Amino acid sequence: MGDSKPTQHKEIICDDDMLALREYFSAAESNPIILRQFVWFCIAYHFVTRGSETHHQLTPSSFAFRDDGHGEYAVLVHETAQKNHQGGLLDKEENVGKSMYATGGILCPVKCLKLLIEKTDATASKLFNQYNSEAVQLPVSTEIWFTAKSLAKRSFANFMSDISNSAKTSQRYTNHCVRATANQTLNDANVEARHIMFLSDHANEGSLRSYNRTVSREQKKMLSSTLSKAFSGE
Repeated sequence: MGDSKPTQHKEIICDDDMLALREYFSAAESNPIILRQFVWFCIAYHFVTRGSETHHQLTPSSFAFRDDGHGEYAVLVHETAQKNHQGGLLDKEENVGKSMYATGGILCPVKCLKLLIEKTDATASKLFNQYNSEAVQLPVSTEIWFTAKSLAKRSFANFMSDISNSAKTSQRYTNHCVRATANQTLNDANVEARHIMFLSDHANEGSLRSYNRTVSREQKKMLSSTLSKAFSGE
C-alpha cells in the first residue's frame, strides 16, 4: 500500500505523537473501538507489560478497584506468564501490588477500565473481547458494547500499530514501544531503578527483586502519577 507507514521497532513515542494519541483517545468514552484500544494502552503503559504476551490472559476479575486515601486505583491481581529477557517463559509475572491510579477527566485510566468492564457481556471470560457492531453505530443507546467472544491471541500483536494508524502518528509504533516509553519516562523523571523494576520486570530484575517489597503506597502512587502526567501533557 502506497500510504503505509514503516514499522519502527522499540522506539520511544515522541511528544508530538503522544499528543496525537491523547486527542485520539479522548473519544474513548463514546466509542467502543477506541475504548478497547485506550484500556489496552493504559495497561501496557501503567503496568509496563509486554502487551502481546500477557493481555490475552487478562479477565474482568484481573483487577481490583480500591481507595487508599491517596486516591482510587486499580490493582492488578492476575498473575500472567510472560517471556523473560532471555526469551524463555517465566512461570509467573509478579503483579501483586502494581497499581494504576485514577486521574479524573476524560483520559482517566481507571474510569475507562471500569467502563470497559461495565460495557462487556457479563458471561465474558476475558477482558478484551469483540465489539458489538450495533454499539459502533449506536453507542449511546446500546447497553453492551463487547460480546463474550474474546479477541484472538494473534490480534494483540497489532494493537499499537492499529492505534498508530487511527491516531495518525508520525510513524507506526509497535507494542514494545509503549513499554519502552514507560520505562524511559520513569527514568527521565529520576525514578529509582528498583522502583522501575517493580513495574517492568525488566533485565537484571533478579538482583533487585528483594527491594520490591519496600515499595510504599506513596511510591506506587508516584509511579502511576508520573506516567499519567507525561501522557496527559500536564
